Amino acid sequence: MKKLVLLFIVMVMTVVKMTAQENTVKATGLHFIQPVSDKQWINHHNDKYSDAKYKEFTGQVYFTLTPDKNTDIDLRYDIAVKEGKLEMEVTDADGNTLLEHTFTDSKKDTETITLAANKEYKVTFKGKQATGSYDCKWFVRK
Repeated sequence: MKKLVLLFIVMVMTVVKMTAQENTVKATGLHFIQPVSDKQWINHHNDKYSDAKYKEFTGQVYFTLTPDKNTDIDLRYDIAVKEGKLEMEVTDADGNTLLEHTFTDSKKDTETITLAANKEYKVTFKGKQATGSYDCKWFVRK
């Protein structure tokens, strides 16, 4: 019985240690920069992804990512552009651009971005009479 209890304690300590060492990225948003015009806007957002579907979206929306440790993330995006144009930009707290794309056609890709601990990064989507959707997910690289 003592061996079983000791084994259980060791397993719990191992799980706690692994959890404490895991990098996490806190996400906030989705924030709308005024003025924004759209028809039929639908979005979802949490600590792992942000997505939206829209018609005639013109304006800017953004969310932020803040890692608790220096880390690399894989930023996976799936952009669908049926009309208009969608821009995606990732900037650091000093306004430096880490990633920038303009989409007039649909595209899927994954890009690796290095994030510094406790610094806020902004992921912005700018629509110009855009009809379509975006799906953006981020994963801490192991």
